Amino acid sequence: MHLRSIITIFVSIFLASCLRIENYPNEPVIQFESFTPNDSGALLNISFTDGDGNFGLGQLDTTGIFGDCQWKYNVFCEYYEKQNGVWNHIELDPCLDVNIIPFYYRAPIAEPLGQAKAQKGNIQLQMYPLYYLPTPFDTCKFEIRIADRNQNVSNRVFTPKFIKP
Repeated sequence: MHLRSIITIFVSIFLASCLRIENYPNEPVIQFESFTPNDSGALLNISFTDGDGNFGLGQLDTTGIFGDCQWKYNVFCEYYEKQNGVWNHIELDPCLDVNIIPFYYRAPIAEPLGQAKAQKGNIQLQMYPLYYLPTPFDTCKFEIRIADRNQNVSNRVFTPKFIKP
């Protein structure tokens, strides 16, 4: 059974003024903003910058490098559980097992406007229906990273720990 998830992404592109051009590294940089469980799942909010403005995947980006199981997603949420007082990474890698449904998502392209291609924005991800694994352990967190179309991978950020409902 496939994990049904809907990605709601609001990417705000802030244009630099004529007098000031923003310069960011070509690798995406993310910052954790919030993680809010709700009645239908959880809402994850991260901000990002990308210097060469190539973050996001189009609907047709499913062949070539984007057809590979590792790169068909661009938002990666790695799942951790606290088991007997120790944080353990629960590996859900679709490259190792095609039946695994990871907490990976595809954020769409948001093209920067104008000549300056640097992107600065916000990604809001609605995780449906379950945002946790049904195991006997109750404390979890996510490690998040993103990748641009050149396969530049961002830094890693963590959500705060949360208790399963």
